[in-house]
Amino acid sequence: MQLKFCRCTASPLHRFTCKLPRVFHRLNDPVAHAGVAQIALVAASMLAAVLLLNRELFAFFFRHRGARFTAACVPLHLLYFLYSSLSYLGVWVGMKLKVVVPGKR
Repeated sequence: MQLKFCRCTASPLHRFTCKLPRVFHRLNDPVAHAGVAQIALVAASMLAAVLLLNRELFAFFFRHRGARFTAACVPLHLLYFLYSSLSYLGVWVGMKLKVVVPGKR
């Protein structure tokens, strides 16, 4: 398989001197990073919202067991949200595909 090199027009000599495959060149492209920055911003804001909404729980952990215990509980709490969301999604998809029938075991 032949690798396709980038066709960047940043400089006239660039297409002759660039030895990176096109995919690696796109990773260095500032326009390609704009999507990554937006995803990171959304992820950071969602994380901040989860921490803010659960601040009383984390304060309880801090009061009773200290900072190390609270720092260990935060990732576990996020893991709980992840697997509960995935299980809900799995049941929802099963209901839509008629694999899971409500009320039957």
